[in-house]
Amino acid sequence: MKNQHGTIVSLQLCVGHRKPMVFVESAEVVERLGLRGHRHAVTESSRQILLIEEGTLGDLKLGPGQVK
Repeated sequence: MKNQHGTIVSLQLCVGHRKPMVFVESAEVVERLGLRGHRHAVTESSRQILLIEEGTLGDLKLGPGQVK
């Protein structure tokens, strides 16, 4: 696989079930958990971190934080 680089343009945490995403300036990444303070930061979660390309959000007419 080719080495790929990108830029994070928006960072949010889900702090609770059905609660709005909280925009943050920075987050701590914890090995095998995800982002500290995120609802899905548990070992059995398959949703620890979600990365979406900015172009894909635009194609779907969604803004940062609208995908849950």
